Amino acid sequence: MKKLLLILLAVYFIPANSYSQSGFKDKISFSHPLKFGAENNYSPVKKMSGSDSLKVVAILVQFQEDNTGLTSGNGRFDLSNKYFNPSTGRDTVIDAPPYDSAYFSDHLKFLKNYFEKSSRGRLNISYDLYGNVITLPKKMEEYSPRDGEPLSKLGGLFNDAWARADSFINFSTYDPNNTVFFLFHAGVGRDVELKSILGFDPTPFDIPSVYLGLKNLKEFFGQTYNGYQTLEGFFIQNTAILPSTELRELDLISGNVLLELGINGLMCASVGSYLGLPDLFNTSTGKTAIGRFGLMDGQSIFSFNGIFPPEPSAWEKYYLGWVEPIVISSGELNAVIKTSSTGTFNDSTMYKVMINSSEYYLIENRNRDALRQGQTVYTRNRNFNDSNKYLKDEEGFIYFDISKISGNITDVTTLDWSLPGLINDTADFRGGILIWHIDESIIESKFASNTINNDINKKGVDLEEAKGAQTIGVTFSTPFGEVTGDGDLNDYWYNGNHFVPATVYKNQFTPNSIPSTLSNSLANTNIFITDFDSIKAVMTFKIRIGGSIKPVTGFPKPVGFDSNAHAINFNFSSSSVNNEDIFVNNGSGIFGFNSLGTGIGNPLTGIVDLSGGKYIPFGFTQNNLRYIGGLNNNSIIFIDNNLLKTTSVWNDGNASAPSFGINNEILVGKNTGVISSYNVSGTSTRLDSVPYSINQFTLESSLAYKSTGGSNKYILAGNVSSTNATDLIVIDTLNNIYVNGNRLRINYQIGKILSSPVLADINKDGLQEIIFNGSGKIYAMNYAGVLIDNYPVELNSKVTSGISVADVNSDNIFDLIFVTEDGNLYVRGNDGVIVSGFPVQVGLNTISTPSIANFNDSLGISVISGDGYLYAFKTSFAYNSSKVLWKNYLNNALHLNNNFVSSGSLPVISEKLPKDKVYN
Repeated sequence: MKKLLLILLAVYFIPANSYSQSGFKDKISFSHPLKFGAENNYSPVKKMSGSDSLKVVAILVQFQEDNTGLTSGNGRFDLSNKYFNPSTGRDTVIDAPPYDSAYFSDHLKFLKNYFEKSSRGRLNISYDLYGNVITLPKKMEEYSPRDGEPLSKLGGLFNDAWARADSFINFSTYDPNNTVFFLFHAGVGRDVELKSILGFDPTPFDIPSVYLGLKNLKEFFGQTYNGYQTLEGFFIQNTAILPSTELRELDLISGNVLLELGINGLMCASVGSYLGLPDLFNTSTGKTAIGRFGLMDGQSIFSFNGIFPPEPSAWEKYYLGWVEPIVISSGELNAVIKTSSTGTFNDSTMYKVMINSSEYYLIENRNRDALRQGQTVYTRNRNFNDSNKYLKDEEGFIYFDISKISGNITDVTTLDWSLPGLINDTADFRGGILIWHIDESIIESKFASNTINNDINKKGVDLEEAKGAQTIGVTFSTPFGEVTGDGDLNDYWYNGNHFVPATVYKNQFTPNSIPSTLSNSLANTNIFITDFDSIKAVMTFKIRIGGSIKPVTGFPKPVGFDSNAHAINFNFSSSSVNNEDIFVNNGSGIFGFNSLGTGIGNPLTGIVDLSGGKYIPFGFTQNNLRYIGGLNNNSIIFIDNNLLKTTSVWNDGNASAPSFGINNEILVGKNTGVISSYNVSGTSTRLDSVPYSINQFTLESSLAYKSTGGSNKYILAGNVSSTNATDLIVIDTLNNIYVNGNRLRINYQIGKILSSPVLADINKDGLQEIIFNGSGKIYAMNYAGVLIDNYPVELNSKVTSGISVADVNSDNIFDLIFVTEDGNLYVRGNDGVIVSGFPVQVGLNTISTPSIANFNDSLGISVISGDGYLYAFKTSFAYNSSKVLWKNYLNNALHLNNNFVSSGSLPVISEKLPKDKVYN
């Protein structure tokens, strides 16, 4: 009988001397997900300090005999000698019958060895195999869901099998928290897409190999179901349904051929499912998404025809808690990385290069034969325990052709020999550095549906293919038919030939390379990974984060998130007047960090105080002391730069608006309408009481503040109608805009005004423009409501944040600073030009206002993002206070919320406490 060779044609030319291949043109893919329904349950990356253990409990199940021809076999375990060669005393193929206890024990032994090797001893598997063959009351077809049918028939298989196993297994000795159950059944798995080869599925009643968890079982048996309850009261809450074999004979035009596939890869992936890994292939089409570079992909499951899959990818190991990568978020590094493909280096490294808190690159060094000792394959073949060593890829021992291997594979020396590559007399492509683009926001949002890599243009776990063209999972038409790329030897990063033009592969991964380090939202990450070493067990390369814009060392910082969270930059702890610190609230507490990334208060967490964080912090200087502070519902705190704290409390209402400061007095507006002032001495003064909850303050002039509330949500003051005017702008809850009490009659739609407006003379006409975010667009209008040139600003992604204004790059054009919903931090000139180096990436769904900082005379930008992290960037541009028109939310550290600056002049603020005035 002929054997079917699995060949995946490359989409570009490999040198003629690399290898000569012949055989059947591969169109094979995994035909279904390993996990179904909502079984996936996303959890943060696991942390494992030591080793863990896992018990596998396996039973053997067969069916009532049938002869329909629509299943592989007759429903019973094949105990024949159909592939046995009497002259050698051995079987001639892998995974040959008889399918008895010894056969399944061999495969479980491989499973144990696989995870011991790939986890570096962090996961130790033991197994109990019960050899009593269970004969179920139904035929296989009665347990097999048809294409498009719900999987409830598998629930019947689950229930019938364990009900019969319950009669001879004592389950009381098993721990439900670390036991996975295997159901090995007679027959072949319905796991390979054969329609593309034959035009139809010859055995549609075979059973698909899937992992069933408790959520799946609840789908079958109801939400109150808690698993199969045994006689001892133990609940079986999971089961991996696995076939006895993946060998199948196909009747082709050329005659009968044997499709020779093993079950080792399928078993390993099933345990991966139990451990919490999602499928990493396209679960809708079955197409590969990470190629043969990890575990949870069909191409990896059947790599080397399924006899030994490669080790899990960098993300899979990271997610399981097996490795702790070195995190790089800023600066430069000459990196050294040891291969993770061999147990020789217990300290093998992985690098995590941050884009933002949830998007990053994982870098690993993978090598098929790092020690240049070849690959030894250990098998049991009947009465023989064999070991065969291969020093190179050769006919009969290459990833699509294993005709030299026979018997049951129990172990190999190097799992990663299964990776893409080519080692022979004329080629030495053993591997290199792999760079994985990880986006946890995609992973988290698509984890439950098990579709994290279904969008080929925006995967959650994506390999950056070094050769330029990103072909994994892409189907091409060729003279031989359609071919889908699954990764190859040129997808590693190394100093050497990639068989593409030098204009494509430049041995660097940068914002301008192919592929590039741009974020998934196409923001400039300013990440440069360059100078990759030649292929070896220990490789070097360089990492640099930052060009004209660099993340501040140690950022982003986790601070939590609240809808009222904003940052200010204030010179609190530094003796230099040219170096500001960052302070931010998170709804409860106040955090602070200096421009070197060190926390103020707590050097690690940055917690200044666990209270005072209901609204944006305030800052001011008095008697050579610098103060930072904030509001709680019923109190205000002042903390000086010696970290001494003063608290004042009240009982006449809850704080309902950001604080407002002048002359070292902090005004607090309350939901009862009361307005009071407080100072560091503990003195308070009741200034006014109005019949509505206070929403916001502004300083109208040196003599008067204004407040608003009730049906009005925003108020601010500036000279919008004439150079010397004092104008009051109010926006109500219906998004009507009033200037000096007169409603603007505008002839265009602005929608909902999403953030507090700003005033800035961005077109240098001597008058402030009114600038705001309206339903995701940026509007800039004059006092009459007429839009100025280049507005509104509408980008591909909606603007979600507030706005700050400065001439960032000193080109005499004022720039607006804001964030879009996809996490891109923009600096956009009033002329419509994006400042070079922007956008940069922060977290998704950022609604707070960016804050402009002086970091040692360099302009910096900080913002608290929707992911609960504080981001800070330092630019190469000089900080010039005269070119900062609106510094942060409500303009400055005292939240004066006004602007009378034009033609470079600065406001003069009276030291006299203003008279109380209100605007209704």
